[in-house]
Amino acid sequence: FVYLLGHVYLTVVIGFPVPWYIPHVSFLGLLALALLLGELLARATGWQKRPGIVAMAGTWLPRGLGPAAGTVLVASLSLSVVMARQAWLEMNLIEKDVRTAIGLWLHDQADSPRDTVFLEPLGFIGYFSGLKMLDYPGLCSPEVVAARKRADSRSYPFCWSEIILSLRPDWLVLRPFELKEIRNRDPLVLQNLYDHVRTFDVNPQIKEATLVPIRGYLEYNGTFEVYHLKPKSTTRLHRAYVPLLVPITLKSLESKEALLPVEPAGSGLKAHAPSRLVVPVAPGARMLLGGFGIYEGAYADPPPAATDGAEFLIELEYPDGRRTVLLQRLLTPSTVPADRGLQEFDLDLPATDGAKTILTINAGPANNHDYDWSYWFDLRFGLPSGQSP
Repeated sequence: FVYLLGHVYLTVVIGFPVPWYIPHVSFLGLLALALLLGELLARATGWQKRPGIVAMAGTWLPRGLGPAAGTVLVASLSLSVVMARQAWLEMNLIEKDVRTAIGLWLHDQADSPRDTVFLEPLGFIGYFSGLKMLDYPGLCSPEVVAARKRADSRSYPFCWSEIILSLRPDWLVLRPFELKEIRNRDPLVLQNLYDHVRTFDVNPQIKEATLVPIRGYLEYNGTFEVYHLKPKSTTRLHRAYVPLLVPITLKSLESKEALLPVEPAGSGLKAHAPSRLVVPVAPGARMLLGGFGIYEGAYADPPPAATDGAEFLIELEYPDGRRTVLLQRLLTPSTVPADRGLQEFDLDLPATDGAKTILTINAGPANNHDYDWSYWFDLRFGLPSGQSP
């Protein structure tokens, strides 16, 4: 019965083949099978029923069971030897040369002890770095738990791009498949916000090792990529509003007008110029945070096969119809390098109920919208402490 409960837990609740959970349930299953075999042997051979396997151990075994038991014993001892070898490799290659090394490296590279690190394997890296761990699924970080609840998907690692956008950790420590999933879900997250700074990889040594029964188990933790938040992103006040952010999505818009369809793009909105989006301000919101930009392909070629720029305008419309300009910026990425990539903003909002935010993208100086492939990125309303979305 306990084996059944464990099996249901791994299958229904966990739903992911976590290797270190399996032996506990497997042992209970093997124990149940051994007890069942003992009962069947006792009944089939007419042995006097005795209380348990231990009492039957000294009883004469039917012909053929001795060699079978010896084979099982040799196989079990052999498995123990090769698994001990694998555990030794894990201890020296994974825990020492990768996780401990990452923790010590982060300790030396961090700007301050308050730096935050987003990752899944919490223990070694957290201990040796001494930094604030934002671990998934949130064993030591309630911030991650709050971010998971806000995400569209709470599954590992499909929600990671949303968690990273919400928390803006200083460092990311990612396995290759986690990195791939973040890029699949929202390619702008890493491209706009983070720089790749270091790779820790012992998979070549794992591939060359001998007597490794489950090589994939070691390779799973054999490579980690480390990313660092770009300097321009560290000035944002985003972190102060981590638990209290209300995302602006396509469904949030009250109206949208655009030359081309407005479409979601990960955590952003494609809104090619000219376009105009209207979104009601979330109740209690005191900040508008996000970014905007022009896609790289729009200025990859020289003019005239490139954008001549686009103007981004954010206005606040009060219930009585009055408007206030919160942000106005002309981007000309073909000629101004600083206008390339993501442009971030933090805007204060007055304490006004019933207001609307108008997000406008106009064509460039010549009113030519060719190649004006523009977007809004990670738009969110920020609420002050003490309120909830």
